[in-house]
Amino acid sequence: MILAKDRTPGYEQMMTNLAGYLHNRGYENIRAQAIEGYDDPSGLQKKDSSQSFTPDITARKNGDKHFFEIVDYPQKEQDLIVTKWMLLSTLARRMDGSLVLVVPHGKMSFTNRILRSHGIQANVLSARELPVASAGA
Repeated sequence: MILAKDRTPGYEQMMTNLAGYLHNRGYENIRAQAIEGYDDPSGLQKKDSSQSFTPDITARKNGDKHFFEIVDYPQKEQDLIVTKWMLLSTLARRMDGSLVLVVPHGKMSFTNRILRSHGIQANVLSARELPVASAGA
C-alpha cells in the first residue's frame, strides 16, 4: 500500500493546487484525499483481490467521472502503481471520464514508461501547469 508518509513534502501543496485548478475549470463534486474542505474520495477494490485503492482526487464534469492522481510514489511501489492506474483507467472509461496523471518535475519519463509498457490510457498534465494556491485558499 502506498502510504502518506511515503509522499514528498510538496504532495499536499500539489493536491491543493490541483483541487483549485479543477474548481476553476468547472469540475463539480470534487473529492480530495486529506485536503481540508473536501470529502475524501471513495476507495475502490480490484475485483477478485483484497487490494483497495483510493484516488487522490475524483471530480465530475458534464456528468462524467474523472480520476486524478499525482505521480508522487516511491519507485519501490511500481507494481502497486501499475495496478492502481490500470484500475482507475478502466473505471474512468466505463464512466465516460478519464484518468489524469499530474506529473511533478523529474517524473515524466517514469510516468510515460509505465503508461507505454502497460498500455494504460491516461492523460498527462505537468504539475507546472497548475496555478499555485494561496495560503488562505
